[in-house]
Formats: sequence, structure tokens, C-alpha cells
Amino acid sequence: MTTPHDSHLAPPGMTDAVSALLGGPAAVTQWTAAPCGHVAGDHDGPPPVQLITGEAALSDGTRSFSLVVKSIPAAQTTDVTAPAWAPREACAYASGLLAQLSPGLRAPRCYGVAAAPAGGDLLWLEYVQDDGVTTWPAARYAQAASAVGRFSGGSLQARHPAWHAYPWLSRSPLPGALREFAPLVATLSGARDDAAVAAAFSDAHATCLIDLLSEIPTWCSTLDTLPQTLCHWDVHRANLVVTPTVDGGHGMVLLDWAGVGWGPVGADLSHLLSQTVHFFGMDPGELQALDATLFDAYLDGARAAGWHGDPRHVRFAYAAASAVRLIVRAGTALRVASHPASREAFARAAHRPFPELAARFARVLPHYLAVADEARALARTL
Repeated sequence: MTTPHDSHLAPPGMTDAVSALLGGPAAVTQWTAAPCGHVAGDHDGPPPVQLITGEAALSDGTRSFSLVVKSIPAAQTTDVTAPAWAPREACAYASGLLAQLSPGLRAPRCYGVAAAPAGGDLLWLEYVQDDGVTTWPAARYAQAASAVGRFSGGSLQARHPAWHAYPWLSRSPLPGALREFAPLVATLSGARDDAAVAAAFSDAHATCLIDLLSEIPTWCSTLDTLPQTLCHWDVHRANLVVTPTVDGGHGMVLLDWAGVGWGPVGADLSHLLSQTVHFFGMDPGELQALDATLFDAYLDGARAAGWHGDPRHVRFAYAAASAVRLIVRAGTALRVASHPASREAFARAAHRPFPELAARFARVLPHYLAVADEARALARTL
């Protein structure tokens, strides 16, 4: 739902951002705001991301504009390397870091950063429209994996000296995610007395998940010993926008750089596949084939950027990160399945009955447990 506004009530930075977008001094005459992106409606209060559309007067006439404004809350911690340190995305844009990405992948253009009245910042960004293909074929996922591989491989290979001068780059979010969700997964055996939980987790799968809890911390420590590169840390389908290019091809725009920081080559790939199955309709039976396709494309992209490291390191980073994300998803699924109100809300949001969703989750688990087995085997060889 869009909301009309008077120009004098414009949020801080709008006039400067519109002027930067349109290429000259501009006076905003009218504008509307609407929730934007996959986070719309997930928070209390105003949406954290809004699409601003309107008209502005320039010296040569009136022109329309579209911009995205993202509310960045004030920092809640003094640890600038913490994954959740809020000002990081604004710092990444202001530093010029996000203008140095690899061919085939870019961040939205930034048209300004302004102080928000209630604290924090307002980030004024390019409104990136995709090409309208809602169901991606495997080839498009492979294109995304290749582009992310180029970003990973190029970041490691180039060793840009300025990157080490950015103290706000994050450290891996994986240990923190494990600490948050491991206690919940540890209760799985007893929780299976609930029929909804039992439908999502067989007894054998619950045992495997609980056993993983004692192994994954060591894997996370091993990840820290591998060569480190820049990671986005939230590469998934909803954060990837495909845009037409001037030569008739397609380019990838990667949104939401709030978590950008250090991690091993391969870690960024772990989210792309899992989010696809859970939220974008891919059948769980396609997981194994797409896993192989995406991993090969990622490796090809990294090599094209000049990386020639050990593929075992990449596969281990992918598999170990996937294992952590499996614990996160299992804990989240357990939390939802254990509460009737949460089950109903999830079913409404997914437009599917909860028993169908539980059965789908149960079909996904064998593949990710097999990937965890890969991490276990590779850990012995590193």
C-alpha cells in the first residue's frame, strides 16, 4: 500500500539523493512510500525498507524518480566486527568498498546516507528492478553461483590492501548462529512427542542432528584457519536481482550488505541452495543435482577471477557452513512446529497447509545431513 506525502515532510537526505539520481539540483514536488523487499512487514513500526516514488522539478522540467530508503538502526554493540553491528552497510557504501566487486555482480548504487531523526541512518539506494522471471531455471542459479564465486575468488586473489583498513568488516556469523540454535535442537528427542514435530523430524533425523551439535564447533574453528576472503554472508534468492544489461545479457545485483566481512571461500554459497528449496518452490528431489551444478559454477567463477586453491577447502567451507545453517533451520522449524499459533501463521504466509510444509521439510533433511557427512569426512583430511 502506498502512502502519499507532502514534499516538506520528506525524510532526511531525500532531496540530495534525488538530485544525485537525476544528475542535477532537484526539488521534490510529490512522493509516495510503500514497503519494499522481502523484509516488509516483518517488523513493528515503519517498514525498514521502503520504495519512494515521486516527481521532482529540475532546471529542464519535471522528472519522475524511484529510490529505496533503508533505515539503519543505531549500533547496539561497540564490537564493530560483530555480525549484527548495524552501521556496517552504510560504512561499506561510504568507503567505496562496494564499488570494487567482480564482473557480473554488483551492489545497488548508493545516492546518499543521512542521519535518521530517531537515531541511526537512512541509506538512499538505487531501486533495482529484476527482469520479471519469478521461477529461476537451474542455469540462472548457476549464473548466480558463478558470479558469487568470482566475487569470492577475486577478493582473495587481489588482496586489496585497503580491505584490511576497514575495521568494521564482520567476522563469521556461524559460531553465533550455532550458539543461538543448538540448545533448541538439543531438545529434539523429547519434542517429538508433539505430532507436528514428529512429522517434520523422524527419530533417525533427530538423532543425527543432535549428534552434529558436538562436531560443528570444531568445524567452525577449522574454517577460521582457511584462507579468508570477503563474504556477503547472506547470499540467497531474495537478495539477488537479475537485471538486463546493455549488451542484451543479464547482470546480477546483490542486495543487503549489512553482514559483509571475512570468511573462507565457499561459505557464501551455503545459503543460496537452502533458501531456494524452502522459500522459492523448488522440489526437494532436485537438491542433489542443483547442489552439484551450483558448486561447479562457483568453482569456475572463483578460478576465472584468478583463484587456484584447493577445491577441498572450498567444499569443506560450503559443507560446514551448510551444517550450521541446517541447525538454524532445524531450530527454527522446531520452534514453529511446537506452537499452534506459529504453525498457523507459517501456513498462512506460505499459502500451504502445515502438514504439507512439515513433510517438505522432512524431505529436505536427508540431503543436508549428507552434506554434513561430507564436512565430517573432509575435516579429517584438512
